Amino acid sequence: MGEVMDELFKKILEIEQKAQDIVYEAKVMKENFVTDLENEMQRHDDETQSRARERIEKLRAYEQEMADTETARIEDETRRGIENMMSIYDKNRQIWEDEMFAAIIVN
Repeated sequence: MGEVMDELFKKILEIEQKAQDIVYEAKVMKENFVTDLENEMQRHDDETQSRARERIEKLRAYEQEMADTETARIEDETRRGIENMMSIYDKNRQIWEDEMFAAIIVN
């Protein structure tokens, strides 16, 4: 009966060791899963921030392009207005001078 008990005790110890091994493997798998999940979340956050930065930069470039275009349009419109006024002045300068001279002399 001693041998049977020894054999039974040995089997119980083997089963206990296998159970501890399974628990340990499950703990390691859990830790690896948590680490992998954290890494994946960080990677996702990094990608999201990178895409946001890219979108912001594209929007900034677009807004700058629109501002530059509007500035060029205003400058061109102003230049044409000045040229138009100068053309009117050149055409009418002598007439205006004569009218002012006549107005001064007559008064």
